[in-house]
Amino acid sequence: MLGHERGRELRPEPSADSGSLSFPRQVAGPERFAELVRAIRTNAIPKLFAVYADAPRVDPDRIAPEEIDRFVELIRQEDIVPPRAFLREVRGRGVSWTSVLLELVAPAARRLGCDWEEDALGFAAVSTASMRLEQLVLEGEHAEPSRRNAATVDRTALLVPAPGDQHTLGILVVGDLLREQGWHVSALLRSDPAEVVDNVRSGHFNMIGFALSREALAGDLADLIRDVRRSSKNRGIVVMVGGRAFDRDPGLCARVCADIHPRDADELRRHSAM
Repeated sequence: MLGHERGRELRPEPSADSGSLSFPRQVAGPERFAELVRAIRTNAIPKLFAVYADAPRVDPDRIAPEEIDRFVELIRQEDIVPPRAFLREVRGRGVSWTSVLLELVAPAARRLGCDWEEDALGFAAVSTASMRLEQLVLEGEHAEPSRRNAATVDRTALLVPAPGDQHTLGILVVGDLLREQGWHVSALLRSDPAEVVDNVRSGHFNMIGFALSREALAGDLADLIRDVRRSSKNRGIVVMVGGRAFDRDPGLCARVCADIHPRDADELRRHSAM
């Protein structure tokens, strides 16, 4: 029988010509077998573990930088179908919707903001690209209702753009993250100060959040926050702010008399859990 003789244990040895393992026809018995076991334990197995530990791990829930580049390129185009298909492909490999929002949609929105600030794209192009992005976020939210925790009555939030601000994508993203944490979220995608005040006067909200992209509108936001505090049915309402204006100038949070400015999703989750 190949590689085996009755009553003898065979030990593989390197072949002289190729470096591969070959079996000699005559090998000593139990001593050689014990030697082989020791060699495997002390040499081969540790090397295998070392190779495995050094191997790059692929995290299916991570978005690669080149994927962000590709998504932004698709969003800038006029057709919504290619970026929709791209998101479907990303989700198809197991990336969570939260990771899509934080690692793909949010960077894409920042890129569009930079396009506008650096005059790389005109106002109309940036606005329509932002609308496509918002549409994809809404579609994703409606497609994933089961992933949210059940909303609790005592955790309610109202999210609104700052007066005069047209950027609502942040409202959609933050709303989705709060719903995931068990909040009941209402959102106004345009900011009418009278409507905002009417909402907090007639309904009980634990928190109201404002998004601000332009510092020039901070004065109007401060006036609205003051009116909200005066009129709110919940006298202890928490005022949260976010957006590029606060990212550029964190001290603006105190100047508009807001309570919190979460810098990222983890900080938002910490505040929302309180």
